[in-house]
Amino acid sequence: MISNMNNDEFLVQEFDIPCCPKCGSYLSKNLCVDDTFVESSHMKKQKDYIDFINIKLQAF
Repeated sequence: MISNMNNDEFLVQEFDIPCCPKCGSYLSKNLCVDDTFVESSHMKKQKDYIDFINIKLQAF
């Protein structure tokens, strides 16, 4: 994602944004910015998320 970023405008290409394999929605990080932050159960799956992102990156 970073290597394909437009350095002048700091924009990423749409195809670099990871998508959910089930529904196609864009994935976003679990940020503690509002009441949608879920910590305990999802943090246990952090390695699975990182592995998923790395597999997608290897496809390019």
